[in-house]
Amino acid sequence: MTSGTPGAPLEINGARLLLLAVLTALGGLATGLYLPAFPEMAVEYETDAAGVHLTYWLYLIGFGVGQIFFGPVSDRFGRRRPLIIASSLCLVASILVALAPTLAFMATARVFQALGAAGGVVIARAIVSDTAIGLALARKLNLMVSLSMFAPVISPLLGSVVVSVLPWHVTLWMIVPVAVVVVVGVLALIPETHPRARRTDRVEVADLARVFRSRRYTAFLVVSAAATCALLSYTGAAPFIYQTVLGFSALEFGLFYAINSLGMVALTYLSAVLAHRGVHPAKTLGVGVGVLAVAAMPAAALPLVALPIILFVASANHGLITGNAAALALSEVRHIAGSGSASLGGAQFIAGGIGASVVGIDGAGSATPYFVVLAASAAIALTAYLIGLARRGDAGLS
Repeated sequence: MTSGTPGAPLEINGARLLLLAVLTALGGLATGLYLPAFPEMAVEYETDAAGVHLTYWLYLIGFGVGQIFFGPVSDRFGRRRPLIIASSLCLVASILVALAPTLAFMATARVFQALGAAGGVVIARAIVSDTAIGLALARKLNLMVSLSMFAPVISPLLGSVVVSVLPWHVTLWMIVPVAVVVVVGVLALIPETHPRARRTDRVEVADLARVFRSRRYTAFLVVSAAATCALLSYTGAAPFIYQTVLGFSALEFGLFYAINSLGMVALTYLSAVLAHRGVHPAKTLGVGVGVLAVAAMPAAALPLVALPIILFVASANHGLITGNAAALALSEVRHIAGSGSASLGGAQFIAGGIGASVVGIDGAGSATPYFVVLAASAAIALTAYLIGLARRGDAGLS
């Protein structure tokens, strides 16, 4: 069955799960592949680090806005049609990014690329939620996310290899065949999974504001957004820090970035193991936030030789924070978890876009703006975490 009967049961077999994982990973691929090319982009477009960062932080904001938009839209109009539109938009925009004659054109195309990729992330998660419940849902979501997490590990390393031997534009074209596979796969494999009887009568944007009535939800959302701000600011700053400040080659940058990403994957897995063994998410989150604060505060005073260690700790530690902060936040808004998830994802990437724009202020691509964003993010995350713990009696929306 391809298009299938609307609302018919969908078996998430290996091919479909892999396709949904690729949909979830597409946003990371679209960024990770071209990160090693940042210095060469600055030379070709006759700009500085701030100009190149424009294509990065606008993408992050577009990715956040896209999640907020496509979540309620898919609740209203079903999963299949919005997913076809989103994946097609990502494909067309990816081609325009690769053909961009100017930096401004590329930055604009990147916004539309982000909107399409964000739709894939939100709707893929919703499709799994439509077709499984309980432990089966948790297993499939975890497997899908685990598969998608290979993107931030592999893509920058692959991009660095490409930049070392081929023109940097090739890194932009590499996302196009992946987007083609996604569009074809969606048309061939994904039927409608959200029947008309369960759809909303309108796009429930109001619920996106309603979730903030829970102060504990808001506190843990801020923790997650601040940590994501630190991580995505690192992602945007890393190419210049490693290659311009520290003098590493594109390939060496890719290796360091892959090591840091593997550290994040390992700590994400550790976090899942701790939860399985009964460790409360608030405790694991507290460790993550505390380590982030410890790593951030002395960063600017340390010698450059210690910078790779700080970058590793600050990025890998993200694996202890995001999942646990999301679990604590969404547990407060169970009755409108879809809107809670959309608000959470939107806040993460909008905060990341703001942080990345601050990192890009320094046209020379120094590490100082990153230190500022890292310290501010750690302080905000720690404060919000303490507020969240103090609000245990908040009934939220239950």
